[in-house]
Amino acid sequence: MRRIAYSPRLGAFALGCIDKNLQNNQEIVACSIKLVEELAFEPMGEAFELSRALEMVTTIFPAVLRDVNGVLVDRFLVGTSYLNDEDASARRALKAAAYSY
Repeated sequence: MRRIAYSPRLGAFALGCIDKNLQNNQEIVACSIKLVEELAFEPMGEAFELSRALEMVTTIFPAVLRDVNGVLVDRFLVGTSYLNDEDASARRALKAAAYSY
């Protein structure tokens, strides 16, 4: 796990995870964002896999934002960065994950 954030309104943690595997003597790195409930850490839905092998979670924080209808909803905002990429200094990403219950 690389990052963790807690939302008391959702009763959940958002986890920025790194999975490293060795395949054919080469390390394969994959990153994902998982939502787990606060007491037993049981998964709440499917993990969100980041799109690129070199994209890493740098920050996660909870937020309450308005949706397109003006209703307040809970979100986890996730900041990512790219490693070992020639354009890395110019690229950053911010993803918003919405969870409805």
